[in-house]
Amino acid sequence: MTFKDIAEPKQFCKLYALAKKVELVVVKSDKNRLRYTCAADGCPLLLLISGDMTTPGVSVITLVEHIECGTTYDNSVVFNNSLVF
Repeated sequence: MTFKDIAEPKQFCKLYALAKKVELVVVKSDKNRLRYTCAADGCPLLLLISGDMTTPGVSVITLVEHIECGTTYDNSVVFNNSLVF
C-alpha cells in the first residue's frame, strides 16, 4: 500500500483505530517514517510506514496483523476533527 505523503497514512491510522476500536500508539514519527503498535498488552500489531526508492511517496514496509485484543473507547490517536477531511 502506498501513500502520497506522510500525512495520508496518519489519517488512515486514525480512521483504522476508530473503525476497529483499538488504541494505536505512535512509537516513532518523523518526516519520512511512522511506526505504530497496539496499546494492548500482548498484541503483536506492528505497522511501519516509510519512504523507499522504488515508489514515490511512502509505503507500508512492515505489517504484523492485528488480532482481537479487546475494545477500547479511550483512544489517544483519534480526536474530534479526525472525521473532518
